Amino acid sequence: MDCEIKRSIESEADTLSDIRVASKGHWGYSEETLEEWRPLMRISEDYIRSNIVFSIYIENTLSGFYAIRREKNEDFLDHLWLLPEVIGMGVGLLAIEHATREAAKLSIASLTIISDADAEGFYQKVGAVRTGEFFSEPQNRMLPVLRLDIPDEQNQTVEATSP
Repeated sequence: MDCEIKRSIESEADTLSDIRVASKGHWGYSEETLEEWRPLMRISEDYIRSNIVFSIYIENTLSGFYAIRREKNEDFLDHLWLLPEVIGMGVGLLAIEHATREAAKLSIASLTIISDADAEGFYQKVGAVRTGEFFSEPQNRMLPVLRLDIPDEQNQTVEATSP
């Protein structure tokens, strides 16, 4: 599988938004619910300019993205979304490895993740620990909050240096 991860560009905003909606749909939400949430799930050009956003290309097709959002006192893995057809192929792991390398370059000690309930197991599998819950108004339910500690660059393994 040919995977390339590179900085997102503003002209990808609509495609990233579509990937986010399609990825959310993978977890069984109805088309009506997804369309209701679509405006809330939009990735804007301004968001891409203001945050650390990387696009994931599989076989030269934009198939996912992740974003790190920095705030004064906390850093977030704000997004990690993949097209349903690449979920379960190891792309999420490649994205996490890439994100942790990028975070280490910025001297980020840990990333907070407000996860969809369906993705919590994936984040725990890559080393994140649950630290609490967050109420999602659109979903009308509690979502898990996790922390992913970032290893020092010199402690990263050879495997973590792929894409």
